[in-house]
Amino acid sequence: MERAVEFNHFLSSYYPDTSYGADRHYADMLEQAVAAERLGYASVSIPEHHLMNILMNPAPLQMAIKVAGATRRIKIITSVVQLPLHDMRTYASRWTAWACRSRRAARSSTRA
Repeated sequence: MERAVEFNHFLSSYYPDTSYGADRHYADMLEQAVAAERLGYASVSIPEHHLMNILMNPAPLQMAIKVAGATRRIKIITSVVQLPLHDMRTYASRWTAWACRSRRAARSSTRA
């Protein structure tokens, strides 16, 4: 039985040139997610980074909501979640609420 290979696109939060502008950076991430869906990727991964070492995306759930609003079928996965920075009860409830509202399965590749 053959299985098709599924590809994931990692939405990088690498932000080396601050003159580029955060609004353009986030718009680029959203555009990449839309393009990944159009090109047939199975999923996109969204990292969490807190403005350290030229990486910025402190709220992957907010980005996931934006991606869900701009796409229809692509799976949305958090690829990095810094669990010590979150209260797990509220974090889990936010993901559950998002999954119900977006009608998509909430997935995280992070394990506690």
